[in-house]
Amino acid sequence: MKTAAILAAAGLVLATAAACSNGENDEASDETVETVASAQTAETTLGVVATAAEAYPDAAGRAIVTVAETTSVGFTVTGLEPETDYTSHLHDASCEADPPGGEHWLADPEADMSEDNEIHLHLTTDTDGAGTVSVQSDLIADERVKAIVVHLDAEGEHTDAMTSDRILCGDLELE
Repeated sequence: MKTAAILAAAGLVLATAAACSNGENDEASDETVETVASAQTAETTLGVVATAAEAYPDAAGRAIVTVAETTSVGFTVTGLEPETDYTSHLHDASCEADPPGGEHWLADPEADMSEDNEIHLHLTTDTDGAGTVSVQSDLIADERVKAIVVHLDAEGEHTDAMTSDRILCGDLELE
C-alpha cells in the first residue's frame, strides 16, 4: 500500500511537472506529457503458490509495476520467515503455469539471464517476516510480462516440504 502511494505520488509529480511549462521548449514538454499519459500501471495481489502453502500459510503481498520511460516495481509482503533474504522478478507466464510464473522475463529474450537483463528486487524481511522494496530500472517491461514471483534466496526452516523456491506469485497485465 505504501509502495503504491509512493509510485502514485511520483506519477503525479511527473504529470504536474509536465503541465507546468514556461513556454520554452514546448516540444519537449509535449513529449513529457505524452510519456506520462502513456504510462502503464499494473497492480496485483501476491498469493502463496501451491508448493509453498504448507510452509507459508500466512504469506501474502501486493505489487505494483509502472512502465513509462523506465520501469518501477515495488511490493510489500507479510507472513514470510523473519530476517530472511528474498528475491523477486518479473516472469513471462501466469501464476497458473507450471512452474508458477513460468520463466524469468528477459528484456532481451535472446540474451542470458542476468541482473543486466532482468528487473530484480532484493528484500530482507524484518523480525515479523514482513518487508517492502521498490526498484526503478532502465529496462522497459513489455506485454511479455505476465507475473511477479517472490523467491526464497536460501533454504530456511520451512523449506523442507517445498519442491520449489517460489513462494508468492501475482498475475500482471501490461498492454
